Amino acid sequence: MVDPKSINSDTFNRHFTKNKEKTLQADQTLPLISLLLFAFGSNLPLGYIRETTRKFSPLWFLLIHASIPFIIVLRITLGFNWCWIPLTLGCAVAGQIIGARIRKKRDA
Repeated sequence: MVDPKSINSDTFNRHFTKNKEKTLQADQTLPLISLLLFAFGSNLPLGYIRETTRKFSPLWFLLIHASIPFIIVLRITLGFNWCWIPLTLGCAVAGQIIGARIRKKRDA
C-alpha cells in the first residue's frame, strides 16, 4: 500500500498520466489560447455567411470546412499533437454557431 503523504505531483503525473504529451506545459498556454481563438474567430464570419446559403449546397460545405486546413497547419506549427483536435474542433463549431446566430438576430 502506498502512503498518501509520499505522493507528490511528480509521482502522480508519472504513474497516473497515460500520455505525458497530453499534459499542458506552462510555456504552451499562450500558443494554445491563440490556436483556440483562431479556431473560434475564423469561424465567426464563416458561420455568419453560411446562414444565408442553402443547406447542404457546395458553398455551405465549403464555408463549414474552409478553416479546417488552416487550423491543422497552425496546430502542427505550434507543436500540439492530435489530442487537442476535439478542443479546436469545439471552438470551430462554436464559432460557426455563434456567427449564424448573429446573422439571425441581425436579419430578424
